[in-house]
Amino acid sequence: MPVNAQTLQPGWLEFDPECMVTSVIKCIDATIENLEKLDIDASDIVAIGIASQRCTAIAWDKTTDRLIYPSCIMAADIRTKPMIEQLTKVKAIFYFCLLYTSPSPR
Repeated sequence: MPVNAQTLQPGWLEFDPECMVTSVIKCIDATIENLEKLDIDASDIVAIGIASQRCTAIAWDKTTDRLIYPSCIMAADIRTKPMIEQLTKVKAIFYFCLLYTSPSPR
């Protein structure tokens, strides 16, 4: 189930996390419907995997369960590129490598 990305400013790429949840629910519902057509009981499912071609960042407050930022930031978003370039110059990028790993060209 596709999720439509938004580009609010040049170089930004994000999407609404509620759309992501809705998309997952629709996918699960369609899967259960298809299993029923095949006479397979949904309770026989032992694992579910969700895959993406990119990394996505979502931040929420664990005490309120509310989003800190209203959108999911996708890996192709380049708004932090100047910061990463500066960190690279001072060799601090090593500490941030897991936060900024993407197959996307910069």
